[in-house]
Amino acid sequence: MGASDFSNIPEIRYWLEDSRETTGELRSKVMRQFMRWLETEGMGLKDFLLKSKGDPGFGEGFLRRFHSSLTARQLAPSTASSYYHTIRSFLRFSGVNLLPGKRGRCVIRYESRRLYTQEEVRLMVEAARNFRDKAIIAFLAQSGQRVGILTAMKWGHVRGQIESGEKIIIVSVPEYLEGPKGYNVNKGATQYKFIIFSDAARLIKKMIEQRLGWGESVDDDSPLFRSYASAIQPTGGMQRIRRDIPGRALMATKIEMIVKSSAEDAGVQNYELTKLGRRWAQVHTHGFRRYFKHRMREAGVQDEALLDFMIGHRVPYDGAYDVFTPEYIRRETAKAEPYLSLVPKHLTPTQQRLETLRTMARALGTDTEVLAKSPEDEIKVLEDNIGRFVQSMIQTLPLDERKEIFSRIYASE
Repeated sequence: MGASDFSNIPEIRYWLEDSRETTGELRSKVMRQFMRWLETEGMGLKDFLLKSKGDPGFGEGFLRRFHSSLTARQLAPSTASSYYHTIRSFLRFSGVNLLPGKRGRCVIRYESRRLYTQEEVRLMVEAARNFRDKAIIAFLAQSGQRVGILTAMKWGHVRGQIESGEKIIIVSVPEYLEGPKGYNVNKGATQYKFIIFSDAARLIKKMIEQRLGWGESVDDDSPLFRSYASAIQPTGGMQRIRRDIPGRALMATKIEMIVKSSAEDAGVQNYELTKLGRRWAQVHTHGFRRYFKHRMREAGVQDEALLDFMIGHRVPYDGAYDVFTPEYIRRETAKAEPYLSLVPKHLTPTQQRLETLRTMARALGTDTEVLAKSPEDEIKVLEDNIGRFVQSMIQTLPLDERKEIFSRIYASE
């Protein structure tokens, strides 16, 4: 979808030609929606441009009504705002002087606030279908990074420290980190460092060894997480990418699919319906940022500036008074390794029981938000909730099946 779709409208064609390919695709989509909406208002694009040039208030009023129509259709606030500002961009490019635009913070309406448990992350890694997918989930969980950062990672970013056996890998992210689509994936545009622990490093090493075993020539510039998806041939048709030749980097959408499907296979995924009747997943890539920061705090890492620094947020005064050396980062984060490990050996029997019960309760769809004074009290409440849930399910079975279940329970005792 490009400028050729609007070849008979010079203003749109020039506007699209002035943008990058990926931006042009989005602009084309938004412009088509806007033009269809104008038709419902009984106005063509050329008349709209002429009247807007003569009266900026007229153009801004129409844009606000367009924005309202999008929110009335239950589009996410961030999407509606993006469409609104895209059309403003077109009008400015076409020489229309507009009044000040709509301002406001857009909240993602369907963002899950679910906090993953350590047991759930372990189950997801176990359920992942290959070393690459396992390494991706471990990387997200033990680094707290945005998914875009993973698409830009090269083998050279971690090779030296993994081969030397470092238990805590530190990766430096520059202000501009170019992703596979040619734009900056460092959303905060700030220099920072992040870590991964030995679990993720071990899985990455196995993944690289597997790629080398398949005959791929892996060097420092090779994508850390590569794609094996089918590609469109220049002559048409689809072709599977061979495993023994270098491949392109995995895209963010595919990484999101890997996380969601692994959560489903592990039995820890839940979905909720939006007002449009669409399903959104409670377990997704962005939730690992919350998981990482929460586990760090539980481990006793109280330096808030360091936590923000490691997940790519801007720190106060742009970090002018904080210098986070590798030695300091390793010393502070080492205490959190057991809390982010895929094999949580640090947990006491009580804590292990609590983690397991939380995971079971969530998988069954029972209440996991338990107010209790102590872990022991929470265990008792969760056990009671799960017991009542299972008992209610058994009561719905035919009498013969219930008798068989109870006879097995008594026999096991």
